[in-house]
Amino acid sequence: MRENFRKNARRAPTPVAPRFDSAQAACYAPRHAPETAQNYHLGDSYGGAARACGPAGLDRPGRRADRAGGSGSQPDRDAAPQAQPHPTGDRHAPPTSGANPAPDRDTCRAHESPTPTPTETPGPTPDRTARNVRVPILMYHYVSTPPEGSDNYRVGLSVTPDQFREQMRYLEANGYHAVTLDDVIYALAQGRALPPKPVVLTFDDGYRDAYENAFPILQEFGLIGTFFVVTGWIDEQNPDYLSWAQAREMVEAGMRIEPHSKSHPDLRDKPHDYIVYEVVGAIESIEAHTGYRPRFFCYPAGAFDDNLVAALPEFGLWGAVTTQQGTRHYSDQPYLMKRVRISSDTTLAQFASFLEWGSEGDE
Repeated sequence: MRENFRKNARRAPTPVAPRFDSAQAACYAPRHAPETAQNYHLGDSYGGAARACGPAGLDRPGRRADRAGGSGSQPDRDAAPQAQPHPTGDRHAPPTSGANPAPDRDTCRAHESPTPTPTETPGPTPDRTARNVRVPILMYHYVSTPPEGSDNYRVGLSVTPDQFREQMRYLEANGYHAVTLDDVIYALAQGRALPPKPVVLTFDDGYRDAYENAFPILQEFGLIGTFFVVTGWIDEQNPDYLSWAQAREMVEAGMRIEPHSKSHPDLRDKPHDYIVYEVVGAIESIEAHTGYRPRFFCYPAGAFDDNLVAALPEFGLWGAVTTQQGTRHYSDQPYLMKRVRISSDTTLAQFASFLEWGSEGDE
């Protein structure tokens, strides 16, 4: 298991210096989520996407916001309730007027040329062979003991560090190999062999306990994890979430940091430019702060529609994960990968059964 981790860690991209200096970052990282396309504009390439200098800085037209949407795919019943307040408070609302003001027009113009170029790594070229693979993609949220008085939302999405360590010990003792989503996509697109008993470990939202608890336990067992973060919550320097320094340390140790959007909104039925802001803005923030170019997306609260799914390949993303339950993935649906939710009441016997789910055939 530890040898497998070292192999995956070597394959992880070597961190590089961020492409923006601090002044450029102010121009390329918007201060709050736009309510309409009129509030921001985009560069000539997605490498400079989600540039926002405030209304006074709109010198070039943005992409059209009237992209046709597809039929809506509803989130599954296990998705986090939309109406449920965030356990640490409302992180979705933009700051009040005057908070974190946008950079002025001259500052932005000074850094508009040259436009940063995209650096995404091309995904594997499909060989047009229809395939499916059975790989449990485990879905965690909190890895910590809920504080006294926590609501059902916080309790249900939590596993204690002791539970998590017991589950990771089970993986090691029973011959499971932690792989990345990259490995799954290559297996689907080109038939690349996976190790025996592959499993992917994913963690949603970017809570601070991902660094304090999950990360060291993964290292203890030589496992690699994929962490989907909401970049706006990190930018706010909220102590309940990762810091960029912690995210960078995790990337340097071989972990993957991937986007879960900028502000965790429902992205269904949204204009294309809004989707660009939330998805590409998160991609650019992660790359600028960690040197790692993200390749996968996690739909906020599991909600998606055809319009959103169709947009993701444009951004250099190789695939996406849902909250729909299952372990089998298909070569024609790389942006609809299913996962297995691990909750506070998941016993070790249930954990073991989840790993075998689908092994007898169709789910």
